[in-house]
Amino acid sequence: MRESYQAAVISDTHGILRDEVIKVIKGCDVILHGGDFDCKRVFEDLEQMGKLYAVRGNNDWDMWDKLPPFLDFSLYGLHFYMVHDKSDLPEDLSDIDVMIYGHSHKYEERHENGRLVLNPGSCGRERFGLPLTMAVLDIYPASKDVKVTRIDISGNKKSSLKDEMTARDMKRVITSVIKDMDRGKKIDVIAVRNNISRELAEQICRIYVTHPGVDADGILNKMEASRLL
Repeated sequence: MRESYQAAVISDTHGILRDEVIKVIKGCDVILHGGDFDCKRVFEDLEQMGKLYAVRGNNDWDMWDKLPPFLDFSLYGLHFYMVHDKSDLPEDLSDIDVMIYGHSHKYEERHENGRLVLNPGSCGRERFGLPLTMAVLDIYPASKDVKVTRIDISGNKKSSLKDEMTARDMKRVITSVIKDMDRGKKIDVIAVRNNISRELAEQICRIYVTHPGVDADGILNKMEASRLL
């Protein structure tokens, strides 16, 4: 057994996988994601980069059946528990060594009763005026020690969705997608008709369905298109 292992801890990527984050992940042994991928492509990309442990976030509607609401697992001799929203934690955490959560987009690191409690923050969207962050755990199996390194992300990388659109272009596309949905068109047809990726079409349609009465401006605001695309 090696002396130590590294785990990249991220959460709330919301459709964005930044170059800085990828660089860190590629130097680690495993990836821990605290939920809110908000995008199948990011999930699939991370699966290709290494062993991925991930839970379901409140925005992961298109992966609801694929991702578990929580994970309770052993890794390098330590007992981990991971959930998206800390309000969903079980009452008894007495045998947990490392507890990871996300959702708030706010970095938090504390030690209580011999347990590490960690929220890596968000390394995806820039929201709420909070910095973009992630963490790396150096895990020492022999001693069961864990060293945490906070990593601040510059935030100069755009969305992993490659479509470069202005907000005005995006509003036009959203309006067209809404019309196609109202006409009963399928996702694949909508994507082709509007010359967008199936993933982007799914995202627009999902917001339209889950937010009754929302218009193109509302969807545009929800997606933060001026920042993401």
